[in-house]
Amino acid sequence: MSQNKYEDDVYDELRSLILKAETNEVESRLRLVSTVVNRWKKGIQDAQSTLSEIKRLSGTPSVTWTEGADPGVAVAHALTNGLLKRPDISDNTWKAIEVLVTLVEI
Repeated sequence: MSQNKYEDDVYDELRSLILKAETNEVESRLRLVSTVVNRWKKGIQDAQSTLSEIKRLSGTPSVTWTEGADPGVAVAHALTNGLLKRPDISDNTWKAIEVLVTLVEI
C-alpha cells in the first residue's frame, strides 16, 4: 500500500487527479487573466488596475500537495472548489476519500 492508507491504484489515481486539478486551476486563471488583459486593451481598465488583478490571480493555488501529505485531502479540496467533478473519480477512489470530501465541505 502506498502511504499505508491507500491501495496503490487509488494512490496513483489521487496523484493523477491532483495534476488534473492543478491544470484546471491554471487554465481557469489564464482565462481570467485573458479577460483582464482584453479589458485593458479595450481601454475599459487602466494599466495599474490590470496589473493588480493579474497579480491577484497569480496568487497561491487552491490545490496544493507535497510529497508525504495525504493526496486525498488535496483531491477533496479540489472537488469542493469545483476544480474536479465527481465523474472524474473512479468509484474505488471515491470510496477511499468520501469522508474527506464530507469533512472539507463542513
